[in-house]
Amino acid sequence: MAKLGAKKLNIALVGCGYWGKHFLRLCMQHPQIRLSGILDSSESRINELQQLYPDVHFYNSLESIANDTEVSAVIVATGLSSHFAICQRLLQEGKHVLCEKPLTLTAKESETLGQIADSNGLTLLVGHTFEYNSAVLHSKHEIDRGALGELKYLSFRRCGNGPIRYDADVVYDLATHDVSIANLLLNSVPDAVNATGYKLLGCNQYDLANIDLIYPTGLSVNICVSWMELVKQREMKVIGSKGMLLFNDVVPSEKVRLYHTIAPTTQTRGDFGDFQLSVSNNDVSIPNINYKEPLREELEHFMACINGQQQPRTGWQNAANVVRVLEAIEESIAHQGQSIRVTK
Repeated sequence: MAKLGAKKLNIALVGCGYWGKHFLRLCMQHPQIRLSGILDSSESRINELQQLYPDVHFYNSLESIANDTEVSAVIVATGLSSHFAICQRLLQEGKHVLCEKPLTLTAKESETLGQIADSNGLTLLVGHTFEYNSAVLHSKHEIDRGALGELKYLSFRRCGNGPIRYDADVVYDLATHDVSIANLLLNSVPDAVNATGYKLLGCNQYDLANIDLIYPTGLSVNICVSWMELVKQREMKVIGSKGMLLFNDVVPSEKVRLYHTIAPTTQTRGDFGDFQLSVSNNDVSIPNINYKEPLREELEHFMACINGQQQPRTGWQNAANVVRVLEAIEESIAHQGQSIRVTK
């Protein structure tokens, strides 16, 4: 298998939509990567990219990538429904694969891909990008060092005005991120879930979902995801006995804040001055975080895994655990919020 060194790593890109364009930029900028070519199903997108990158090769089929002996690794940034077939074909041909999240529709499919990768000594990395996010990693550091005390619950809100997807509902599209983050922060996988979902936009997909995850310690994690809110929200709260951590990903700076509260506020006499004091009864600290582009960190990690320098942080086992939770969420929604055990 290909090793990094003086020789550049030949990488092909399958899918050049929203995430694919970011990977394209990073590959073109990286001194140790040679972009072997791009495969995309959109003729108009190919025409646009050919104008921007006249020297880039465009493949006409997946087979042409699979049979290209110079290609060592492939980034798959296509729709969810195509992930399994594309990754399976590439892994069978001995290509390392970095696939966008979630890896597959079912955990069984993720396991199948993982077995192919392992049996061929290949890296199969999954794009759970927030596990490479500086703010999330700092949050984990604060939790692990006990800054929040005993954890009480976690809350996530990931909402916005679309974009509506047609091969994945809001659970697979958005909640994937929060399940991945929660599993990372808690070093665990939930035992059970209960969830409700709604189809309010007429697209035959769940576009709003409210989800509760119950972890082995009894800790509860609440997730709200929506495609139909006009104000974009990307917010995580971690509440503990010593305070609360807030991660707000839509603000340009000071994304993480730590609120240190000694005790809940007591009822005031009712005048406005007392009310103002009651809502600001916190000691707030803003950590100095060295923010790095998560996708760039993910790509660097992919290359280090191929070179044998690191083990995949978001490998197929990690991905399969996330998909198991997503499957349980979908089952709970289908049964009107019934508690569903997560298979392990």
